[in-house]
Amino acid sequence: MQRHTAMLACMLLGLALPVAAASANDTGDLRAKTFDTYNKIEKALENGQRLSVVVHFNACDQARSAANGHIMMARSDNHGGLPIHDFMILPDHIAFSLVHQTVDPNNNIVYEFNRYKVSPAGTGSTASAKVEMSTYSWKTGDTQATPGATYTCDTGGGGVDFTG
Repeated sequence: MQRHTAMLACMLLGLALPVAAASANDTGDLRAKTFDTYNKIEKALENGQRLSVVVHFNACDQARSAANGHIMMARSDNHGGLPIHDFMILPDHIAFSLVHQTVDPNNNIVYEFNRYKVSPAGTGSTASAKVEMSTYSWKTGDTQATPGATYTCDTGGGGVDFTG
């Protein structure tokens, strides 16, 4: 009887392992909760929830500045995101930013500053500026950031998505 039970257990385990492996590779159920209104985003941030934002540039209106910024609209699937680590809730919008080093198209090292805003009207915007490190002097400090592109998008509709 014990031998029969052990064989049955091995057969069942052999059937169960492929199912478990297939389930582990399925990422369809790993979607984060979506925050699609200003009030939901504000409450989540106030309650300490870790949110991320993804901007789908093809769903945004672009207002090009006079300076040479990056043009993200050349491809229809350009998008990018970041976790929101620091934020400020103001009377008319929520603001957060990202500062990082990168390399521009001419291989110059630059600091890039990205400002993000979300308004109660259901729009989000992102604007960028950069400082080229080879021309910046810490002593004079008079170098200003070069403006880049500005995008305005609808929140929660595929333009700017907040998840947590």
